[in-house]
Order: sequence, then structure tokens, then C-alpha cells
Amino acid sequence: MAGNSARYRVGGLIMSAAFFFFAVAESALAADGAPVEFHPCHVKGMTAPGAWVVANSGEITQADESGRYEIVFPVQGVYCLKAMKDGFDEAVRPWLVVPAPCNVNLPLWARPNPARRVVHGNLGHPAQLTITDSGQLVRGFDFAGTAVGSYPAPKGVWHHKNQFFWTAGEYAFTATGEVKIVESLDFRELRARGWYKGDFHAHIVHGENFYRANLQQMSFVCRAERYDWIWLSQAHANDEYPLDPVMLAEFLSDGKLFLRVNNEFPKNIYGHYGDIGVEPLSPKDYGPGYAEQKVTNLELAEKTIYARGGLAVPVHPIYGDVVRTDKRTGRKTYGMINNELMLWLLCRPDMVPVVDFFYFPEERAEKFWYRLLNKGYTLACSGTSDAAFDVGRSPGSSHATYAKLDKIDSASIVKAFKEGRTMVSYYGAGVIIEIDGKTSGDKLLPGSQERTLTVDAYADPGKNFSLRVIRNGEVFEERNFTAPADGHISFTRKIVEKGNAWYVAMLKNAGSRSPRAAASPIYFRGPDFKPPEVIPLPLPLPQNIKERLLYLTPQEVDTDEWYEELKRLLKEAH
Repeated sequence: MAGNSARYRVGGLIMSAAFFFFAVAESALAADGAPVEFHPCHVKGMTAPGAWVVANSGEITQADESGRYEIVFPVQGVYCLKAMKDGFDEAVRPWLVVPAPCNVNLPLWARPNPARRVVHGNLGHPAQLTITDSGQLVRGFDFAGTAVGSYPAPKGVWHHKNQFFWTAGEYAFTATGEVKIVESLDFRELRARGWYKGDFHAHIVHGENFYRANLQQMSFVCRAERYDWIWLSQAHANDEYPLDPVMLAEFLSDGKLFLRVNNEFPKNIYGHYGDIGVEPLSPKDYGPGYAEQKVTNLELAEKTIYARGGLAVPVHPIYGDVVRTDKRTGRKTYGMINNELMLWLLCRPDMVPVVDFFYFPEERAEKFWYRLLNKGYTLACSGTSDAAFDVGRSPGSSHATYAKLDKIDSASIVKAFKEGRTMVSYYGAGVIIEIDGKTSGDKLLPGSQERTLTVDAYADPGKNFSLRVIRNGEVFEERNFTAPADGHISFTRKIVEKGNAWYVAMLKNAGSRSPRAAASPIYFRGPDFKPPEVIPLPLPLPQNIKERLLYLTPQEVDTDEWYEELKRLLKEAH
């Protein structure tokens, strides 16, 4: 992208009956093609004495008694500022382009409104809040000044009515009536026990562009949603500002958030994948044949993602809502299911230690997972958000995947996934399973000795839940409880496991079939354990198998019949 400042909406004079704004940049952006360094940026100006000035990326300050204020952004880019004072409407300056290194002089004034007042507070930590003003939502806003989730999207267009307000700790907003503030669940005990919240399949820009976002804002949002690590997928901004996303993500990372970017490749009709541990990949990294789907995603992932030390995770394997028509044959294809999942399991199970079973918290996905575990696969679970902030869906709107980590860096996260040390969480709930101090991903020898099984659940205080331990696909233990004030419930029992088995912990709302949290398996495997048969991938993949994969339906993808059929076709190909 060009670095010419003429492309961007820099200041000028904007006047209306409501607002008066003025911005003066003291230096221009880097010239076309010149490298852009990262610098803290100071925005100074005048507003009403004592007014609060807040940014879409979480920064906040208060003007002094003369009305002077200064707000500091960690890096140059595009932002939005709001000035707030009792008895006034909010003054909003959207699309504020802040070059670096420079200062920006930005006066903010607003019209009187005696009914409006400022609500200010400080939680002392980042948080995702649900705030209502006389029952109406007070939402966070993007750099265009739009409240995220408020867009009147046309009927039938994907749009998420995000209800959240994000804060880095200190916050300010205006209201006219009774204000209620509720903080989203976040159990710090999980971090204390080495479980860290993350996502590797969350978008900033999906393409609809209802809301405007960039890495600066998403860094703030992810911190408020209490992520410890996250990979954000393409596109990485819709601000048209020429900053390298890989370098910017690393610059915005610190000891409280490990932030990286990726692209969802491979992605074609044969399947859909999220990747961790590698920088953004594109079709040019895969070479000829990718666009025409002449090679499998299995080959592509091995050549690129695995060769670079990363991991490719099959996402939403049984979600088939996107239906297309093959122009060549007129037959239906399903662009969102993972057509190749069984191919990976049969030919390269070592390349798929984790599957994104819980993109939707469906009972069908749970049963699919259990069937594969009963076939002898070592398979952990994840639950990515597939968020698209530009349609109102932030990563923390629902899903998260926790990983058991000694430290938070790329290699450690990849290692945890390969070892099956994951836990799925919805809306802040969590569950941990341990047997004799071992946890998800660990393997124990069966025998006649007595062992201690412990399950810890973390959930909404005062609400009713069902907590299950699943052994080899069947309910082994079930406890129903009302979560106490601290949200933590735990139970311990003795077990003796003499055979090959796996144990999973599953938390659900009382009366619901959908998981609120799921802990990946602990395995018992003795000398007589037989792993699933591995069939070498026939290359090139025969046309009859490619055709079968292409037209696989959502109804077939998770069945034993399809598994056995593909196994037969692969053997016949040899």
C-alpha cells in the first residue's frame, strides 16, 4: 500500500450543528516505499475543562482545569477520540490519522445536553463489560466512531449484535438514566494453574466493513477479553494505513498478550484450516496447483506450515452452511466442512493432534470426537471463534481455547497443541481434569493400582450446571451443582483403570446438550494398545478420491460409513 498521506482522511475542518473538530499534523507519513518505524504518538489539544478524553483503543485521560489534554498512543495509525463532560453530548473525532514521529493538535468541543452525564470508573485490570443505560446498551466503538454491534445490517446479511464495552481498566462513558455494569467471566485461577486463554482463528476484517478496525484496536479488545495469546487472521486492518502487520503485532505484544497474525491457509473446497506458529502464508507459498486444487491440503500443509515448525488445525469440520454449485458438473459442494479430515487421520494422524470440534457447541460434534477417540486416535479439542470484527463479532463473544503452557511464546503454544494440552471454553467457563496430577494430553499405564481423579470447574456463580467425566464415550461420573460465589466447584474420586481408555471432562449448563467447557483427554495405554492403521497417501491422489472428497456432504463427513469407505478407496489406490 502507498504511504502517501493524501490517501487518508487527515483532519481539515469539519463543522456541523453538533460538533466542531480540527486536526493539524506536524509531519507527514513516510514516502511511498519507505520503511515505517513504530513510535509512541502524542495527541494534544483543548476541550472543556475537566472533560474525559477516551480513544477507541482504550487510552483515556482527563483535561486539566484549563481544558488542555494529552493522550499517548503506543504507535502511529488511525484512531477515534471522544470527549465527554457532564451536561454535554459526546464530541467525536473519527478517522484520526496520527503520523509518527509527530504530535497532533486536536481541539474537541460538543453541544450542551443537560440530561447527559459522565460515568467514570477504574477496575484496575482490563475487562469486557456489558453496560446498560436505562436498559439500552452502551457499546465500545471503532475508529470510525461507530458503536460496535449497532449497525442496522440488512436482513439476511451476517451481522453480530455485539453487546460489549471494552476497557483497559479505567473507563468513561456518558449516560442519561440508570446504569448497570456487568463484568464478563474471567477466572484468574486458570492462569495460576498454567492454563492460558487463546485463539488462532479470529478475523479482524471479514469483508463486510460494517465496523473499522486495525491491530491497534484489536490488541486492546483482546486484552479486555482477557486473551493471553492470539493469532488474528486476514485481513489485518481496514484503515488503509501502511504498517506491516507481522511487525506491528510483535510490537504490540508484551508480557500480558502474545499477539501474532496469520492467514487461513490452506483454504479451498477441500477444507478449512487455522494455523499457529507461522507467519501469514499466501497461495504463492504453495506453488502451482493450489488454486486449481490439483494437490491436497495435506500436502500443502506439510510443505509449508509443518516445514516452518507450525501446526495446521482443521476448523469447523461439520459446519456445512455454505453451499456452492460446481460449474463443471452442476453438483453441490460444501465450502465450510472439512472434506479432508478423514484423509488426514487415515494417512497422517501425526499432523492432526487437535481438531476444532467445537466451533459450534453441538452434541453432534461431541459424539463425533468420542467416536474418533474410540478408534484409537490421540485427539485434543479446540473451539475457535472465527470472529470477524468488521461484522461485530469480537473473539471473546463466545469461544476460546486454553492451552497448558510453561511460558507464552509461539514454540510453547505449538508444543502444547501437539501434546494435546487444550481446553475449550464458552463465555468464560472452564474445566480441568487430572488423574494423579497428570492432565489433558498425558498418557498413563493401566494397572490395578488406585488412582485419584480430580475435576475442577469454573462457571457462573449461582447458576446450575452438569459436570461429567466421560470414559470411552460413556458417562463415567456426573455431578450436578450450583456454582458458589467464587464460581469454583471441584470433586475427587478414586478410580482403578486396568484397560486402554481415555477420560474427558465436560461442563454443561443444567438441562443443555451444548458444552460450556471441555477438557481434552487423559489416556491410559498399555502394551496391547493398537493405534489406528496408517495408510500411505497415494500420490497423486486418484481422481475418484478427489471427486468423492469434493462432493462430500455435511451429513456424511462425521460418519463411520465415510471413514470406512475412504479407507477402502485409499487401499485400492495402492
